[in-house]
Amino acid sequence: MPIKFNEWTSKVEWKQTHIYKYFSETSFVFIIFQQYSHGKNRDDIVLKGYKLWKMNNFDINFGLKEVWNEVSSIIDEDRLKLIKIRQSNGKTIIRNNLPGNNFNYLGHLRPGGKNGDDKEILSTGQEIVKQRFWLNKSYIKSIIE
Repeated sequence: MPIKFNEWTSKVEWKQTHIYKYFSETSFVFIIFQQYSHGKNRDDIVLKGYKLWKMNNFDINFGLKEVWNEVSSIIDEDRLKLIKIRQSNGKTIIRNNLPGNNFNYLGHLRPGGKNGDDKEILSTGQEIVKQRFWLNKSYIKSIIE
């Protein structure tokens, strides 16, 4: 889901944010498929079932809020670090210190713009590539198992 950085600040009450409302009001249907890597054609995919799910209050108010609090703190305290890294192929990418997939059990931020030039200006004046919130792979796995 796209991040609205103007809501990821301590100046906005947690329960007024789009991400809070989205996860507290939205139900999801996970369609579960099995793809076999050995003994069958890799293109053979089997429907295993589905899972109707809504994020529980604990995960919203602790796991999700923990990510929101960390981002808010980084932005509010002007601690965002944007580090240019030159890759072996010569391409330059910019890393940041926003919560990654190891931050907590629930979710993280990742770049989500059209390309590296699709940026927004933060309240601190810094430009950052647009970001998206993602649920961690291990968290989704715990939902569907």
